[in-house]
Amino acid sequence: LKWEAPSAKKAEGSREVKRIGDGLFVTIEPANDVRANEAKVVLAADNVWGDNTGYQFLLDADHNTFGSVIPATGPLFTGTASSDLYSANFEYLIPANADPVVTTQNIIVTGQGEVVIPGGVYDYCITNPEPASGKMWIAGDGGNQPARYDDFTFEAGKKYTFTMRRAGMGDGTDMEVEDDSPASYTYTVYRDGTKIKEGLT
Repeated sequence: LKWEAPSAKKAEGSREVKRIGDGLFVTIEPANDVRANEAKVVLAADNVWGDNTGYQFLLDADHNTFGSVIPATGPLFTGTASSDLYSANFEYLIPANADPVVTTQNIIVTGQGEVVIPGGVYDYCITNPEPASGKMWIAGDGGNQPARYDDFTFEAGKKYTFTMRRAGMGDGTDMEVEDDSPASYTYTVYRDGTKIKEGLT
């Protein structure tokens, strides 16, 4: 089946019906904008250090952890941390099962992870657990975006991709921002009055 979306956005709640074949119709209506107030955050890496250590992305929606939980310099912690360090201070994690353990395997080594968050202001940091040193490092600032930030605004409808890389003797992250708006319309297909497909975008 082929059809074209209307060229102009219709009023909220409006619906358009098009005949696309014998007994075959499609209704076109504004989508339920479930992501209208959300942003997507992606963390990507490719075995940056060559030792299979990876990264975690920690986001604090209350934006009150920088300078206390997230230090302005140095590692997030050394040795053993409280098991609830993340759950007590960060609402969103990449990967979702990230834990405050320097020997954790819950990290992004090669590939990517993502999380959808409400648009707004966050404190964040990108960690690099290192078993050898016993430190939960925070990545360096060798990229185009700091790896720790106080009061960063993630705009709704945007996709933020943080790609980790080596930078000299250290590391850093390059951030790319793209529009990531949800589909403007959904489509429902009927044949001879019987619904055969819905929720198409």
